Amino acid sequence: MNYNPPELGENIISLGKTEQEKKQLEEVFHKLSTGREKEFRFADQTNTQKRFMVDSYRAVFDKNHQFSGINESIQDIYPLVEYYLKETGQKLVDDPNNPNGEVYRKNQEIDAESGASEL
Repeated sequence: MNYNPPELGENIISLGKTEQEKKQLEEVFHKLSTGREKEFRFADQTNTQKRFMVDSYRAVFDKNHQFSGINESIQDIYPLVEYYLKETGQKLVDDPNNPNGEVYRKNQEIDAESGASEL
C-alpha cells in the first residue's frame, strides 16, 4: 500500500482496498494490539525471483508498555540478498520441491517490468 500524508494516522483497516485486504489488516491489528504477536511479515504475491517486496508490521508501545500503534515498513529485500551472496561467495539454487516458490517462478516468467521496446 502506498500512503500519502492525509492517510497517516488513519485506521489501518480503512487502508485496505479489497475485502480480503481489509480482513487481513483487521487480523494484523487485532493480534498486534492485543500483544498476541509482536510482528508480522507478508510477501507480495507479485514478487519475482529478482524483486522480493516484504511488508512488515510491528506493534509500537509507549513508555508504559501500552499499545500505541503499528509501524509498517515495505522493503525489497532482494538487493540485500544479492549483497550477502556477493560478500559470502554463496549462491541461491532453485528448490523445485518447495511449493512456496512456484508463484514467484511463474511471476519471473512474465516480464511485466519491461516495456515492449526492451524485449
